[in-house]
Amino acid sequence: MKATNSILVHKILCSLLLFTFYTLTAQIIPERLIQDAEKSQNLESVKVSGNAHYSMVRLTHAHNRDTLLVFNNVDGVTMGFRTKVGESYFIGSDAILLPGKGKTELWNLKNKSSILFDHTQKVKDMKGGNLFVIHYDALKSDRLILYDQNGKPLQQLDGVQSFFVLSSSEVAAVTAPNHELYIISTIGKRKVYSTGHTIENVEKGYKDNELLIWERAAGSAFQEILCLNGSKIFRLADILSVPFNNGFLEKVSTPNGYFLRISSQSSPNEGIVDIWYGNDTRLQDKYLPPGDEQAYLWYPAEKKVQRISNQNFRKQINLGNVKQVLAFNPDQLQDYTTVFPTVELNVIDVDTGTSRILDTFPFDIYVSNNGKFVLSYKKDKWWLYGIDNNSASCFGSKELLKPFFTKDGKGIIFEGENGLWFFNIAKGKLTTLLSTPGYKATIVNGASKAVANHGMYQNSVDNGGPLLIRLFDSEKAVTSFIKWYKGKETVVVPPSAHLCSEIHYDPEINRLIYLEQDHNLPPRLVTKGNGIPEHVLFQSNKDDTSLARIRQEIISYPDGQGNLIQGVLFYPVNFKEAGTFQMVVHIYENQRHRKNQYLNLSYNDGIGFNPRVFLENGYFVFFPDIAYGDSGSGLSALQCVTNALDVLRNKEYIDQRKVGLIGHSFGGYETNFIATQSDRFAAYVSGAGNSDIVNTYHTFNTNFLSPSFWRFESFQYRMYKPFSADKELYFRNNPLYNADKVNAPVLLWTGLKDENIKWEESRTFYNALRRNDKKVVALFYRGEDHSLQGSAAQQDLSIRILNWFDYFLKGQKNIAWISKEMEKGAE
Repeated sequence: MKATNSILVHKILCSLLLFTFYTLTAQIIPERLIQDAEKSQNLESVKVSGNAHYSMVRLTHAHNRDTLLVFNNVDGVTMGFRTKVGESYFIGSDAILLPGKGKTELWNLKNKSSILFDHTQKVKDMKGGNLFVIHYDALKSDRLILYDQNGKPLQQLDGVQSFFVLSSSEVAAVTAPNHELYIISTIGKRKVYSTGHTIENVEKGYKDNELLIWERAAGSAFQEILCLNGSKIFRLADILSVPFNNGFLEKVSTPNGYFLRISSQSSPNEGIVDIWYGNDTRLQDKYLPPGDEQAYLWYPAEKKVQRISNQNFRKQINLGNVKQVLAFNPDQLQDYTTVFPTVELNVIDVDTGTSRILDTFPFDIYVSNNGKFVLSYKKDKWWLYGIDNNSASCFGSKELLKPFFTKDGKGIIFEGENGLWFFNIAKGKLTTLLSTPGYKATIVNGASKAVANHGMYQNSVDNGGPLLIRLFDSEKAVTSFIKWYKGKETVVVPPSAHLCSEIHYDPEINRLIYLEQDHNLPPRLVTKGNGIPEHVLFQSNKDDTSLARIRQEIISYPDGQGNLIQGVLFYPVNFKEAGTFQMVVHIYENQRHRKNQYLNLSYNDGIGFNPRVFLENGYFVFFPDIAYGDSGSGLSALQCVTNALDVLRNKEYIDQRKVGLIGHSFGGYETNFIATQSDRFAAYVSGAGNSDIVNTYHTFNTNFLSPSFWRFESFQYRMYKPFSADKELYFRNNPLYNADKVNAPVLLWTGLKDENIKWEESRTFYNALRRNDKKVVALFYRGEDHSLQGSAAQQDLSIRILNWFDYFLKGQKNIAWISKEMEKGAE
């Protein structure tokens, strides 16, 4: 369903890329596969109407994602499609609003009619209601019009500079040049305020006639906030003489006060010297201007503002009441050995300004939606803290996973590996809510909101209504969905080996609309439910005929500790047991998710490796899982991969002399390390991988604005101890120290803007290999990051990686850019 002009553009682009690659690099170009990849489809961004009667999904291709497909879920029919659309909205029960470049369409799905609006510059729905608003451009007098779901204009205003949706029925509009503020609704429009400043935001207050307004004088760095209550104006600056760059308001339990946070940015240090102290816990301030945050309670009508605490807490968390506030210093216990440092949470008594320590907490802290409890997992138990009475109790174990406080405030529902659990807060009792042996149970229709940028959340679930539960068997990769309501379980979608994503449902949770795919099933949009037969609304890639010839096999093998783990082996498209085939092994931690992911064909991959490309070119592709032990991440990867290859020796049709290894990022590090230790591979490709972990451990990472200790001591590299505590462990897992032992050609690649893994790591390994007379080629992509974003760069890398393995595994020696290294030596 791609537009004709889009297809033409893609063909021209493809031809130009092929011509450019061929003339500049003398690569072997798989032209037919590239053209097929240009047509490969994907589905994303599913939306459903409020009653789940209709759905829409984006159909994407290699170079665009502008096609929108629309369906009637109940009747199972296609309503049609649109191209060149941006954000889209369901309006009411039967209409879709489709903004485009300079024009907007209102598509009525019920009567199959459309209304077109020209010269539109900004379009918004009215917070999920039956209305929408269009702001027109200067050719239509910068007019703002409020419409109903049928496209009937209800109110309008000319000369509008900006607007803010307040509710499902009201919008605030600011006119130019006098900065006059109007409220527009279904019953009329009225001017409520004017100012000489720029109005940056408008929100509804507690009452119908109460507005909160943020404004800033021209050229000023400081923001001002005021509360407009009818004809009365209450300015924060009249009672708070503290200038600030940005202010934030949140509602509290008292309907006449607001929780106020103000932040101010300091100027960066531009002196002759920048001093770094060994006890500094805020090293990010070296790169980002340090900020100061203060918290208050503001009572506009009472002309009162109350500082929450004079103590030096950089973060304050609104609990929704005017009695207590949580506060902490994010960097107080920072030692850069973990992703997020432990924090010491304090409870502030708002009236007295005094504080008490609640406890110290690791990352992932959960605050109840009524503001009365704090929950955290530590010391192998769940700990529940009562903020009001300073109580603490522990229960449960690691089988209890993500928690959700119930809407009625009486309990906590936990997701888990074998079911759901309910903790009664008043009784302190834990009971099984739902038993699902062998299945991990997760709540689909729970709500989660971040309340701080330090792993602090408010998770809640309406225990008075039905719960939609996803059940997943990780060993078999089988998923099902059930509805749980008042103790009764109803199967909505029975167990399936297909991968289900982007789950949507009707208000009663009887019908699900979701995306479904598998390794041999292209993505499709499906509707299914309790008593509702499955119906495929749209199947992508119907012309993907070779997909049916791809086989998959699960390979079991021991890890370094003797436990059985698995890998996913894909067979080439042209597989015949009579022949022998080459194999490429891709590594990156656990990859069992590959089992039921569609093998789309693409040459626009950010890491240059698309398994389908290799299957189409006659390769086996193997994705092994890696289990990490005490020996270090490099040695663990080596052991697991070696054990997997030992098992694969039984596959006589795999040429064990022609196996390649590839990895990116952490997988690139693992590839680098295995290349220095193994004789099982004929060629290697390593992308953006560490080569000297001893050096990297001691570097400062400007991507995370942090020393790199945490990546090794408590994160991906799994050393679990500092370098100084076990230097030999780091030495044994360091690729650079054994570069002289590499015995197969290595292709390295990286982006020259990569700050995640410094691009210098690839150049360092290149230098080490070169100095030891190893065959190596390094690709440095200008303007690219940790993974490649530019289409030309992606295709260039994809083709070069295929060329590399074709050269060394298939013996295709007529590839000039590789022969220059292998036959003549690098010049």
